[in-house]
Amino acid sequence: MNIKSFKHIITSVYFVTAIWLLFFFPFTHASRLNPDAQRYITLTPFKNTFHYIQNAWQHPDSRNLLELLANVGGNIMLFVPFGIILFNIGVQNRPKAFLTGLLCSFIIESLQILTYVGNFDVDDIIWNTTGTLIGFVVWQEWVNRTQRTAICH
Repeated sequence: MNIKSFKHIITSVYFVTAIWLLFFFPFTHASRLNPDAQRYITLTPFKNTFHYIQNAWQHPDSRNLLELLANVGGNIMLFVPFGIILFNIGVQNRPKAFLTGLLCSFIIESLQILTYVGNFDVDDIIWNTTGTLIGFVVWQEWVNRTQRTAICH
């Protein structure tokens, strides 16, 4: 198997897993299990994130902190591999990686509300795009550093 085929397989596995997690895995939102649950569109940046922080601060039990970590950390971590994939398929600059992460996240959030499997939350778009940039920048720096090291030796 050549490296190009391997990249295609890894990319396909990532997208299938991400779609499953985003649309079918309930995380902490019981509404995903109930098709009759009311859906929400939140357009105020960080409204839900501040809500999670406030709950974790006022009621410091493990469930509130877990919800905060699952919401913020989960959205970031889910998109870190996407940033790596973008670099590996030829996206070479950060603005393009940012815009691609932003657009893909917006499409996913829109599909979640349109297919009744979740809510549209601008915080998710922010955290997903952050994850895309983290993955892209860290991978880009790592590749550049290993290439410089290989050239020097």
